Amino acid sequence: MVYGIIGMINVAHGDIFMVSTFISLITFIALLSIGITWIPLALLIVLIISMAMTTVYGWTVERLA
Repeated sequence: MVYGIIGMINVAHGDIFMVSTFISLITFIALLSIGITWIPLALLIVLIISMAMTTVYGWTVERLA
């Protein structure tokens, strides 16, 4: 987080992108380990899960800050 000149807290988005990437990687590995090996389906599921979890994470960071 960065406290800006205008007196508002600015949340740097790099950490949110990093968390989203880790969520995607963990989800992809978990899907492959449970047997979903068709890559287009796995990527679609990864996209949906990572978008949903990143949205919740971003909303939580905004509310707590």
